[in-house]
Amino acid sequence: MKYCLALLFVLCSCSIAYSQKIAIMDKQLQEPIVIADSLTTEQQQTNNYFAVEVECVDTFYAALKYVKTFLETGHDTTARGLKFTTLSTNITINGVLFFAFGKRYNILAKTNIQGVATAMLLSSKDIRNSRNAQKVEKLMKYMEATRWLLKPTANIHPSFYVEVVDTPVKK
Repeated sequence: MKYCLALLFVLCSCSIAYSQKIAIMDKQLQEPIVIADSLTTEQQQTNNYFAVEVECVDTFYAALKYVKTFLETGHDTTARGLKFTTLSTNITINGVLFFAFGKRYNILAKTNIQGVATAMLLSSKDIRNSRNAQKVEKLMKYMEATRWLLKPTANIHPSFYVEVVDTPVKK
């Protein structure tokens, strides 16, 4: 009985001590992706890093692929926005209508891991969609440089859900 209780205590202690691995990306895409247990104080204060749980990196990459296609094709939705959600990462697409230039998008990726929030602007309404698509593609290539972190593309099965956000327009 003592051994069972001791084993139960050890198992509970291990599960409490387990920490989620996170991939820490440099927002300027200059430094390599680092795998860590948490963000350092310096990384939190400088706000130059974006964190994604390692188990969600493939899904985040698949969502980026969708965002890139979304920007390239000029996909127009009747909804005013879309939201992709994984375990701790959200990508929010908000459409802004520019009458002379068509529809442009503010696309923001946010994550909250271990109580630390990070955010990265993927697309700005002030920049053409084609330029924003190039920016997203650059981020994807940055992630691909760390091949051991990503599964082969054929094995990536996104596990996010899409929430359509529609705000009625006042006339």
